Amino acid sequence: RVAVTGVRGATADALLARLAADPDLGRVVVVDRERPARLPAAVQFVRADLRDALLSRLFADVDVVVNAVLADDVTRFRRDLLATSVQSTRRVLDAADAAGVGALVHVSSAMVYGAAERNRVPLTEQEPLRAAARFAAVQEALHAEEAVRAYAGEHPHRRVVVPPPVPAIVPEGDSA
Repeated sequence: RVAVTGVRGATADALLARLAADPDLGRVVVVDRERPARLPAAVQFVRADLRDALLSRLFADVDVVVNAVLADDVTRFRRDLLATSVQSTRRVLDAADAAGVGALVHVSSAMVYGAAERNRVPLTEQEPLRAAARFAAVQEALHAEEAVRAYAGEHPHRRVVVPPPVPAIVPEGDSA
């Protein structure tokens, strides 16, 4: 059973489509304030504010939480949504812990690593976060990633995965 939070944009659409098509997953539920534009028929939607203290009840029978709050290009987020995104990420972490969720996947942004010459190629989730906080969107993505890393350190019994996103350039169509 999988719960997905923060499902907006092309990345989230592609993620939901793949999860819905996986025959090994028993149940996929989206938890968010807004219904996704492209919700596969096999995916259940639960309207909830991710900052709500009752979020842990929604995660009670979930094995994995996928936090995709900042999954798409964070430079397109409005400033007022950014602070909400970090609060939501922190609340999702607390709720997952309270519900005893065994695994958490945080879909991040490559921008949290910064554009530094000393960055290794390819980047891994063990790389230091070097983003310059000149832009509000990058700063908020950085805060969310720091919260997830702190959660992972404080909860070694939980599996926490932060796959570094890889931008893809395709000749035509959607690269999500």
